Amino acid sequence: MDPTRQRTDTSIHSRGYGDTSILDLMADYRDGEDRPFAWIAYNLHKTYPAVIWGLRLLLAGERFDVPQAGLRDVPLHEAFSWAYAHFILEDELKDKALPSTSTDERPSLTRRVLQHALAGV
Repeated sequence: MDPTRQRTDTSIHSRGYGDTSILDLMADYRDGEDRPFAWIAYNLHKTYPAVIWGLRLLLAGERFDVPQAGLRDVPLHEAFSWAYAHFILEDELKDKALPSTSTDERPSLTRRVLQHALAGV
């Protein structure tokens, strides 16, 4: 959601969910806008790796804020990785944390979640 957009008490008219060319992922757009405001993946628990690679390939330039996670201006695949870790894996990922690195750089959540998701494949 765009944090600069003013909220009103009126409903948001949208085009309805449509294809994104990414397996199991649909997006909804507000009327007259080209940037999606809502996403849906019915089988993300099964299709997470395919969705993430699709986002990295087709929507690499999209950046979003995820206030619930304290994430600001992150790539869309990181936002989806947070949602997957938080809502699907819940506390399971904490046990699978990567060892700390020598740099101050935050480890990629996408990398951690992909490693976890692909471990059983």
